[in-house]
Amino acid sequence: MFLIINTSDNEKVSLVLIRGKSIIKKEFKIDFFESEKILLFINRFLRKNKIKLVNLKGLGVFKGPGPFTALRVGITIANTLSYALNIPVLGFRENEIKNPKKLGKKIEQNKSKALIKPFYGQLPSITKPKKSWLK
Repeated sequence: MFLIINTSDNEKVSLVLIRGKSIIKKEFKIDFFESEKILLFINRFLRKNKIKLVNLKGLGVFKGPGPFTALRVGITIANTLSYALNIPVLGFRENEIKNPKKLGKKIEQNKSKALIKPFYGQLPSITKPKKSWLK
């Protein structure tokens, strides 16, 4: 069983569970400032499908391009679960999410437990000075 996490949208989280030949998809609406709820959504999604975290054999996570914070949250969750469960994690880009079965096969063949790094599609603008309204 493989779990795919996609947090590339500031308004929703997409989860895909690949169990044998079946694919189960679920989207959760989320506000940009509610990222702490993503783990609750994952837990609820797995429980609803009678899956325990320890039964996962691998993870997939959308690595970009996308919003800076949204990508970092999803990737951090996937990297942490990979480490804690001692299972491989695979980062993927937009064109790969359209075919979950193919992506599931890639995850299954992946043996790497290397950390996934985000791909933003452009340089992050976090180092640019902000205009202060406190002048």
